[in-house]
Amino acid sequence: MKACFPDSVVGFIADQGPITTEYVEVFIRTAKENLDRFASATAQKNINLEVLQAVAVPTPPLAEQRRIVEELDRILSILRGVDREVDANFQRAQTLRQATLVKAFAISA
Repeated sequence: MKACFPDSVVGFIADQGPITTEYVEVFIRTAKENLDRFASATAQKNINLEVLQAVAVPTPPLAEQRRIVEELDRILSILRGVDREVDANFQRAQTLRQATLVKAFAISA
C-alpha cells in the first residue's frame, strides 16, 4: 500500500500486511507529539525521513483499522458539535452580560 500525506509531503509504503491510509494518518497524527521530539529545532519543525522510517506502525486487522478510524471520526464529530455549542453559549452569555449592564446603568441614571 502506498500513500502520500499532503500536510508534510511524505510518502508511505507498508512493508508488511494490509493497512489503510486513513489508519496510518490517524496513527501519525496521534504519534505527532512523540515524533516532534526528533524534529530539528528550526522555525518550522521537520522530521527527517530516517526518523519516520524507524517508526513502527502497529497493524491490526483491516476491520479493526477501519473500526478505529470510524470511532475516531464519530468522537471528533461529537467534539465539534460540543465546541459549536460552547461557542453559541458563550455568545449568549456575552449578549446577556451586555443587556444586564445596559439595564443596570439605565436604572442608575
